[in-house]
Amino acid sequence: MVRSIWMSLLLLLSTFAFAEEDPCSLGSAMATSACQGPKWKAAEQELQASYDLQVAHVKEQSPHLLPDLVQAQRTWIRFREQYCSVYARDRVEGSSWTGFWEAECMADEARRRTQSIKHMLEVGY
Repeated sequence: MVRSIWMSLLLLLSTFAFAEEDPCSLGSAMATSACQGPKWKAAEQELQASYDLQVAHVKEQSPHLLPDLVQAQRTWIRFREQYCSVYARDRVEGSSWTGFWEAECMADEARRRTQSIKHMLEVGY
């Protein structure tokens, strides 16, 4: 009985110690995927800000093109989702790492799209 209490206490304490560790340094697929979340979110926020600027520019300069711009962005989103799904599955299909690679791809593609939009705004498109 005392042994069971000690084992339970040790398990509980190790759980708290684990919770204090930086999940990015743990090396497991789940922990690493959790670390990818903030990077992906930041990339998405920057993409959204760039896209909002582009929408404002098109509304001001060429409002008749706005529906096409919106449709192009929606098409790009579908492309990215499909592309990143294939990319992740090709790397580690059936592995617990698939989510990590898909999130990394989504963030990378968001950064690329952001640069593309920024370039279009710089050249006055």
